Amino acid sequence: MESPPGESTLLIKSLGVCFIAATFGIVWFVFFRPTKVTDIDLTNERRRQAVKPLTMDNCIYCGSELNTTPNPHCTSCKVWFYDHTQLK
Repeated sequence: MESPPGESTLLIKSLGVCFIAATFGIVWFVFFRPTKVTDIDLTNERRRQAVKPLTMDNCIYCGSELNTTPNPHCTSCKVWFYDHTQLK
């Protein structure tokens, strides 16, 4: 069963149009889409001030208290934290 010659060219042309539209859509999405900024006043300095410094009091993964002998380790998630100065 052969299709008429007009059907295959219509299919090829419609696929070509879809490909071009998808290409332009991807280019627009990557380069020209407006970014969503919730707070424009956030500068790098204010963002750095909002970061809490790491301490060896609580586990960075689960938040429970660390045991400090012999090395800091978490008893709930079984993570050991090694000090690189003690390895030398």
